[in-house]
Amino acid sequence: MAPAAVFADAFFATITVPTLIVGGTLDTTVPFAANQQRPFDALPAGALFDGLAELTDVGHFTFSDLCEVQRNLIAVIGGFDEACQPRHLPWRYAHRIVNFFALNFFDAVLKGDPAALARLAPAKLTHADEITSYQTRQAVAD
Repeated sequence: MAPAAVFADAFFATITVPTLIVGGTLDTTVPFAANQQRPFDALPAGALFDGLAELTDVGHFTFSDLCEVQRNLIAVIGGFDEACQPRHLPWRYAHRIVNFFALNFFDAVLKGDPAALARLAPAKLTHADEITSYQTRQAVAD
């Protein structure tokens, strides 16, 4: 969730396990294009499933529960501007979306659940207002 891509593309090209990356349109800490899209594009083909979701109106700290902490206690890191309402999608709602992606991803790749894999099909998710973009790659069955 909102990873920082500190490695070169050659590193990401060595990752052959299924991968799910989720970022947000309002993330100024680790912007989506350089830190989520670039690593996804560098992943090699062949994993059972690779997915990349960009959530609308989500910042870097929306993936945490930072909005529950008193504002004066975290003023030093400035997280409210990267997570909380009114500018951002409510963090609890964003967590439900992330949980949907994560749980179906794990059920699909760890349990081999075809229904979970089907729930991650872009055609089923790209119409949601909360998802700015969503891409997947799947290994082709022999």
